Parts: sequence; C-alpha cells; structure tokens
Amino acid sequence: MASSIQIQDGNPWWMSPDIWVVPGKDPNGTTGIPIAGKENYVWAKVHNIGIEPIVGAKVNFYWSNPAMGVLRSNSTLIGQAFVDLDSKESKDVLCLTPWIPTVVNNGHECIVVEAISNLTTLPNPPQDAFDPQIFDYIAQRNIQVIIFSPIMQFLFLPIQISASDRIPKKGTISVESGLLDTKHERIILSQFGFIQGKIQRLKENTFKYGISKFGGCHNSRESIDKHRLDFKLDENTSTSIFLHIEHVSKSKEMGYQILNLVERVDGKVVGGNSVLIIKQ
Repeated sequence: MASSIQIQDGNPWWMSPDIWVVPGKDPNGTTGIPIAGKENYVWAKVHNIGIEPIVGAKVNFYWSNPAMGVLRSNSTLIGQAFVDLDSKESKDVLCLTPWIPTVVNNGHECIVVEAISNLTTLPNPPQDAFDPQIFDYIAQRNIQVIIFSPIMQFLFLPIQISASDRIPKKGTISVESGLLDTKHERIILSQFGFIQGKIQRLKENTFKYGISKFGGCHNSRESIDKHRLDFKLDENTSTSIFLHIEHVSKSKEMGYQILNLVERVDGKVVGGNSVLIIKQ
C-alpha cells in the first residue's frame, strides 16, 4: 500500500537494508551482530517520498523470536522515536531505548520497524500481521547470522511459524540458496561488520542443509537435503520448524553463504527468514 513515508524493503523483502543494529552502549558505534543479554541499539532509515513535509512521525521498533512472518501478537515493542521530514528527505532514526536480545535465542531475533505519520492510511480494523510487503511504512529485518567454526559439523536453528488471531493457516516452508545483488550484498555484509571483497561467497557445496519439525543435532543428519516442509496451524497458534546445516567441505577457505527460508500459502510468498552463514 503506497504511503508518503517509507522504510525500504530488501530483496527478499524481509531483509531490509534500512534497519540495522549497533551492539554496545554507544548508539553511534560500529554496526554489527546483536549481542545477547547486552545493550544494543536499533536504527532505521525513514524516507518521505511525498511532496508534503511530515512533522512528528512516530517510529515504532519491535522485536520477535526468529520467525517466518512476524505478528503483532507475538512481538515486543522495544521503543519509539519521532522524526520530521521535508519533502524527498531521508533520515536515520535511532530508537533511544536500548534493545537487549534474549540469551535463549542467542541474539537470533527479528526486528520490525513502522513509521506512522498523519498522512498514513492505517488498516481498519488493525490486522495482526505486519505485512511489510504490502505496507510501505513497515519493514523488517529477518536475518540471522551463524558463525561456523572449523570444528563444527552440524548446527540447527529454530524458526517460528504462526497463524494470526483470525484465521488458520496451511502452507509450505522451503529452504533455498540465496543470492544478493552487489549493492545489497555490500550493505548487508557491512551492517554485520564484514567488508565486501575481504570475505567471499562460498561455493554451493560448502554446506548442506534441510528443514524438519524436530531440533537437536541428533536429528540433523536425517534432516539434511529435505528442502520442503508442509504445515497446518489453527488460528492464533504457533509452532517451530528447524533449519539444519552440515559443513561438508574440507576446504579451509573462509567466506559466507546465504540461505532463505520461504513461507508460501496457496503458492504466494507470505513470509521468510534468511540466514547468513559465516565460515571461519
């Protein structure tokens, strides 16, 4: 839905380059990977693409557990900020309330930001799903960073799927190798403290991966190469699926690989979560 105030989506849309995190107590410090149990600060770049100035727009910052589609009912408000924007102006907006990711998730969480002005047309009644692919004033950053040390062979990551408080949901989750264009790649890598050119994309056969309904490294071996999973949820319920990753290459080359988990309902992409694997 078109709006004069916007936060840009990424490609895929759940990987917005306009949302980033600064770990530590200095919000003007270096961007990087969120640190669980410690203070972090969240920023968002907000744009006014209209011809009218915007005064006092409210910017809301939320976090949720790693999820495919983020709902208001399972998200937590971090804090708010306010911004004035002239026509065609963009500003970096800081959430003054520090964000402390939960230790349980080891910092693997999703962030959603919405910017609302007096010119914004809001859905009535309000809906549970944020739906950033529909609403230009909402964006989300669903990307988890996993550091694979040389001694690791298997790793699994839980991802939540949810049905809203109004309707049940039936669909599929697939895991796919991800690609970024050069500009998006540079921005995303830099936001996590990596420099494009100094870290290379790994060959496709470096890691194997799959998804299942069960976690635990003891389930990883039988889950590898299973790239699709069907699911069915009653309304207002959630469950977890698990991404399993196996390091299979004997190469000592350092680098990265991106995996996209994609949620589809009736063939339409309705949610997603990306994983940036860093091989040390």
